[in-house]
Amino acid sequence: MDFFTFLFLTVLIGCSIPLMKLWQDGRRARVVDDGSARAMQQQIDSLQQRVEVLEKIVTDQKYTLHRELAALDDTP
Repeated sequence: MDFFTFLFLTVLIGCSIPLMKLWQDGRRARVVDDGSARAMQQQIDSLQQRVEVLEKIVTDQKYTLHRELAALDDTP
């Protein structure tokens, strides 16, 4: 092996070590983010269910009728 091949391989290995460390750190961060993303998705799902219930209540004809009757009672 001549000197330039040795120098090339040394530089290649020396540059690949920090890149491998960055790759591993990114994988660890992604695993942590998956846990928090899962918790946020559960919270979003529960909020969507609550909004659906509220939409059913507000669009119900009885709710509209009660609002109209309450508005008539409030007028002097």
